[in-house]
Amino acid sequence: MLLNLFGGIVSGVWLIVLRDWGVLGLGVCFFVVSTLLLGIALMPSLLLAATAAYFFERNKTVVSVFFGALSSLYILILITV
Repeated sequence: MLLNLFGGIVSGVWLIVLRDWGVLGLGVCFFVVSTLLLGIALMPSLLLAATAAYFFERNKTVVSVFFGALSSLYILILITV
């Protein structure tokens, strides 16, 4: 857990010490862009989950489970990719 918490900070400091500004800038750019892209990529799963919740409130269990499973499957495929 500590390695995950401080790994980015320590590696950034080490790249500053080595004066490798290109790699440091690329890493910061990837960090910002990946957060944005992951948010956009996860939007369809929110639509599927909202549809599942809608049908769950209407006591349509089979349809609700279907859309919930599609939402989960989409997230798993996205993680795999």
